[in-house]
Amino acid sequence: ALDQIDALEALVRRLPPPAGDRSSWADLVPRGALRGIPLDPAGTPYELDPVTGNVSVSPQSDLHPMPDEARKTLK
Repeated sequence: ALDQIDALEALVRRLPPPAGDRSSWADLVPRGALRGIPLDPAGTPYELDPVTGNVSVSPQSDLHPMPDEARKTLK
């Protein structure tokens, strides 16, 4: 999931929303950047912060909480 999150955040940075809009999966799917809302390995949709573009595991996911400290050392 950590590698997927890094790849999704890179995608969001490469394809920012139109001026005045916020980041959303609904914007990226029609632009052809994604086939659908991305799912974590447990099958739960990732969350996308509309302001920062940060991607995270949903609190409803079996993978939540993610090891934030491990993620920081991987970057």
